[in-house]
Amino acid sequence: MKLTNDEMLKLSDPNIPQSVKDYICEQKMDRETVAICRKMGVSLADHMIQSTLDGR
Repeated sequence: MKLTNDEMLKLSDPNIPQSVKDYICEQKMDRETVAICRKMGVSLADHMIQSTLDGR
């Protein structure tokens, strides 16, 4: 799923705690993708931002 503009701003804001960013992403991502990102050490926020920008 794509992020809304508001979600993109929240995920890009350095003042928002990582736990909040992860929660936002977990609501949009399937469990398998979350598990893969965590296993590979990829930030959920970075993955979601990139996926949105790529149009996935």
